[in-house]
Amino acid sequence: MSITSTAVQGGLCPQCQSSLAVEPGEAPWCERCEWNLDAFRPDPLVGRLANLQERWAHRIGYKLDQDLFAQLSDRPLTRPGSGVVGVALTTVSLVLAGLLIGLAAGGVWLMIAGPFLVKLVGLVMVGIAVLCRPRLGRLRDVHSSYDEVTRERQPHLFALVDRVAATVGAPLPHVLVLSHEWNASATIVGFARRRVLTLGLPLWTALRPQERVALLSHELGHFINNDNRRNLRTQTALTFFAHLAHLLDPRELLGGAEFEGLMGLAVKLIELLVTPLFWLVSRFCWLLHLALNVLGARDSQRAEYYADDLASRAAGSTAALALTDVVSCSGIYLAIVGSRARGGAGMQGWREAVESARAGIAPRQARLRQLTLRREASPFASHPPAELRHRVIAAQPHRDPQVVLGEAEAAAIDAELAPFEERYRRVIAAAW
Repeated sequence: MSITSTAVQGGLCPQCQSSLAVEPGEAPWCERCEWNLDAFRPDPLVGRLANLQERWAHRIGYKLDQDLFAQLSDRPLTRPGSGVVGVALTTVSLVLAGLLIGLAAGGVWLMIAGPFLVKLVGLVMVGIAVLCRPRLGRLRDVHSSYDEVTRERQPHLFALVDRVAATVGAPLPHVLVLSHEWNASATIVGFARRRVLTLGLPLWTALRPQERVALLSHELGHFINNDNRRNLRTQTALTFFAHLAHLLDPRELLGGAEFEGLMGLAVKLIELLVTPLFWLVSRFCWLLHLALNVLGARDSQRAEYYADDLASRAAGSTAALALTDVVSCSGIYLAIVGSRARGGAGMQGWREAVESARAGIAPRQARLRQLTLRREASPFASHPPAELRHRVIAAQPHRDPQVVLGEAEAAAIDAELAPFEERYRRVIAAAW
C-alpha cells in the first residue's frame, strides 16, 4: 500500500485521522483502525519473483487470520474435530503415500531388472520417494539434540507437569527434554508415536511462575487439540509438495556443480533447456503446497486457540494473556538474554534482565503485540499472531487459576535445572 497522502505525511491516519504508530524498520500503521497493518515488507536478499510469492502468501495469511478471529471471537472455544477439511487432507495424504510407495517400489524393480540407464531412472525414483517422504521424527534425534530430564532428578518439575496435565486432560509426555533455545514445543515422534515435551531453559527462566503454568498448559494441549500439522494422518498432504518444490527448484538441482571445457558447455546448454521447465513445475508444486496449507490453516489455528484456552483454564486468564505479550516480543528478549549470557550472567541474570526489559516495553507493549498481525501473517505459520491470541483469550470469561505455582516451588524447579545453566550459557553466548 502506498503511503503518499498529506495525512500520512503529517503522521495521521488517512481513514480515521488518528496518529500513526511507528516502529523502527516498519511501515507506519494506525493502532485504532489498523490501516496499513497488512503492509508487506519485501526481503532485499531475495529476488523479485520470490518477494511476489511471499507477498501473495502474506496477503492470504492476513485475511485467513482475520476471518478465523471473526468466527471465534464471540463463541466458546471447543476442541476442533476432524470435519470435512480433516477428511480431505487425510484422503490427499493417503493418495500421496500410495504414490510414494509405488514410486519407491517401481524404482527398486527398475534398479534390479533394468539395464544400466534404466537403473539410473530407478535410482532417481527411489531418491524422490525418500526425499518427499513424511518426516516422523526419531527419538534418537531428540536425545542427541537435547538433554532429557527425569522424574528422579527433577521431581518438582514433573510434579508440576502432572498437575497441569491432569487439569487440562492431556496425557503425560513420554519424554521431557531441556534445550538452550528460547522456545517450548510438544511433538510426537517415530512409528511408536512417542510424546515429547521440550522446554527451552532461557524462556522458562524468564517467565513468571504463573506464566510457566500457562506455557506448560498450552504445550500439553497439543497432545489433545487435534492439530492437523502434528497429525500423522494429514502430515503428508501438508508437506509433500513443499519437499517436491524444493527438490525441483533449478537452483537446487543445477546450482552447485561446476564443470570446465566441453562438459561445462554441455551442462550450461542443459541448464538453459531445462531450467524454465523445472522452474514452472517447482512453482506449480509450491502453489499446490500453498493451497493445501490454506485449506488446513483454519483447523490448525483453531487448535492453537484451543491450546490457549486450556492455558487460560489452568493458569488463569491473566497469566495466559501475559504469555502472549512475552511471545510478541521474543526477538527483543532473545537478544537481551544473549547479551547477558555473553557478560557471564546465568539464570538469575537472564530473569532480571527480561523483567527490566518488560518494564521498559510496557508503554508500547500493545503496539508491539498488534504488530504481530503483520509480521506473523502466513498460511504456513505454526501459530496465529500473538495479537489475535490475546484478543481471543480476553474475549472469554475471566478465569482464576486452577494450578498455582508458588515462588518457593518455582525456585525449587530452578534449582533442579541449575546443572544445565553454565553449559547453556556458553552455547547462548556463542550462538545468540
